[in-house]
Amino acid sequence: MNIKFPISNFKFPIALIVLTAYYLLLTVLTGTLFTTPTFAQVPPPTPPAAGIRQVQDMTQRLIGVSVGLAFFFMTAYLVWSGIKFITSGGESKAIADAWRVFTWAIMGILFLILGWLTLVLIRNFTGADVTKFCFGFPGAPTACFP
Repeated sequence: MNIKFPISNFKFPIALIVLTAYYLLLTVLTGTLFTTPTFAQVPPPTPPAAGIRQVQDMTQRLIGVSVGLAFFFMTAYLVWSGIKFITSGGESKAIADAWRVFTWAIMGILFLILGWLTLVLIRNFTGADVTKFCFGFPGAPTACFP
């Protein structure tokens, strides 16, 4: 007796479960799930007017967030290729499509890692901290020149 399970009908719930598990794993590992809420603390004093230092900080945060999001989406793309491979049902076109998605996901992750290692290698050989975004000029109160 050969019973087939129609897994192709459950593509969205499986992807949702995998992405939820990935998010919970990341939040538990980084410790952001069980931190104290910020509203329970004393409010900070009013910040000074925005200047070049705040633009630098904002740009540094945007770069950090974009790299993190790129890595997250490449990992999700990798998971999606596995789901496509499992649900291909042995069709050669679906398997080829799953391999194509897998190949691009791996290449994206490798390019992210290779880019970061290149910046770290430049920093170690030249002493210039190219991993820290910084613009400004001497005499200005920036992150480059305190």
